[in-house]
Amino acid sequence: MSQGRALLRARQFFEPRQRSADGWNETSTYARDWEASYRRRWQHDRVVRSTHGVNCTGSCSWKIHVKDGLVTWEDAADRLPGQRARDARLRASWLPARRLVLLVRVLAAARKGGEPVKRAAELHGLSHDRHHALHWALQLKRSESADEPAQPFLDFWRGHASGHFRVEEEVLLPGWAQLSDSFDESMAARVLGEHLAMRAEVLRLEAGELDLDARRALGVALERHVRFEERELFPAIEAGLDRPALAELGARLAEAEAAAQRTISSP
Repeated sequence: MSQGRALLRARQFFEPRQRSADGWNETSTYARDWEASYRRRWQHDRVVRSTHGVNCTGSCSWKIHVKDGLVTWEDAADRLPGQRARDARLRASWLPARRLVLLVRVLAAARKGGEPVKRAAELHGLSHDRHHALHWALQLKRSESADEPAQPFLDFWRGHASGHFRVEEEVLLPGWAQLSDSFDESMAARVLGEHLAMRAEVLRLEAGELDLDARRALGVALERHVRFEERELFPAIEAGLDRPALAELGARLAEAEAAAQRTISSP
């Protein structure tokens, strides 16, 4: 019976229809509800510009069509020559992970009213350090052997990460506690605890006591720590300080970072 009804429904596509006098148009009576869903598929509220990939220089420009804060579809920008546009689409099809990065960027902009997430100028120095830390966290996570040379990471640690930790421990957290009524002790305790744990693992790495799994675990811990600071700690500090207090904290941080840099540069 169901097959018979399907045949009857399909019959509508083969019945003669009324045509216009010039023969260019015809009137059909079958349902066209499917067209509405197709139109909705391509509807959007606005078009924003973005790129693919964390380290993309922006040479491959993309038009991102957004509806209700969600990405509906994307297309290469018109300014790209034809061949480059085709190449960009091909690369995007090969690297679907880049689409995830793009999606996160656009959604973050939508949640902020169309503006990208901005770090307060007073915290730019500490926030910028994350690029170096994430690079070395990735190198540790990709370790293939416990016998791989540890000196490059240790150079980064002594010349960069340890100073960053010291500025947070001696200036950022105490300043936050002094200048803000919304100081979060649990966040501060987590920062200090993770600093202590990573310092201990670095000492073990320096002594050649870390096996392969421990090396990779150190990379994971470093990455998670950076993400926590960027996504939770720094926004909490910015939200809890008024402009004069944030400026005061920024001055202290700038002085401490300059002193740390002089220590690194001195023989």
